Amino acid sequence: MGPSLKGINETIKVHVCVSPRNLCIYEDQLRDETLNFLHECDKQIFFNDNAICVDLRKLEYITAAASVLLFSTISRAKFCGPYQFASTNVTVLFPIDKKIKRNFRQWGFNRALRCKSIPELDSLFNENGFYITGSDPKLDGKKISDFICTKYEITKLPNRLSSAIQEGLLNILHHAYDEPVHNFMRNRWWCVFAVVENNSKRYLQCIILDRGKGIKKNILGAFPLIQTQAGSEGFYIGYAMNKDISSTHSVGRGQGSEDLKHPVMLRDNDDYLSVLSHRGGFTQDSNSKDEMEYSKSVGGTIIEWRLAFDE
Repeated sequence: MGPSLKGINETIKVHVCVSPRNLCIYEDQLRDETLNFLHECDKQIFFNDNAICVDLRKLEYITAAASVLLFSTISRAKFCGPYQFASTNVTVLFPIDKKIKRNFRQWGFNRALRCKSIPELDSLFNENGFYITGSDPKLDGKKISDFICTKYEITKLPNRLSSAIQEGLLNILHHAYDEPVHNFMRNRWWCVFAVVENNSKRYLQCIILDRGKGIKKNILGAFPLIQTQAGSEGFYIGYAMNKDISSTHSVGRGQGSEDLKHPVMLRDNDDYLSVLSHRGGFTQDSNSKDEMEYSKSVGGTIIEWRLAFDE
């Protein structure tokens, strides 16, 4: 337990959550360490009613997916925590390592983690960073696409990614959160994107995350008998990705999975789609797909596309 701070009318209990040196949800050992740290943040703020100090001073390495998961953990704790003010609920101690410190600044991650009001979060769309968040999925898909295009001076996103992003956000609108839900969290999503170079190729990496109930719960609510067929937690994601499968049972619904997959099915290359939902995982490229199960939950659903730009 960290030091206690005096509030106006009460003593505010602060718990220090210390980050491991590496934050990554792709490699098994690092995944467990990363999720243990993030779950501890959630536990302290939502179950123990403590404010938290997120200590990133020892951090030396962080992946894109882990960073947007950290972004969501911190902003959810700030605006849904036990105390009135976001700045009381969460304080952040930033990395000391020179490289990661520089990266945080260049990525706009420092700015995203420091936001202490909803207008500040909304203003991330007007800045030069890679991190954005919103809660209006019907309108935000175009905003995300336009934001990425403006930042990288391109006329359109590769491989129908705009349609895929819009479908991912509509899934959040229709399926992610059950009522009652905190006003801040209603339809809330987080996103990170970047253009990366590998083997002389340029790729767009785009990740969208929600902190909702997950795909398995949606599928079981609509198709309870399907549980007898499940071989892993990833099965439910794979099932949801089948054409014509809709948890609403509505005629004409269920086409969205095609939009999510379409960007990686257009070309025979190393483009890929990854979906993590609580303890399940699903990956797809132009030639194959895979379903996985993990021991720890990511606490929501993370959709990631990596797409090569046309030469």
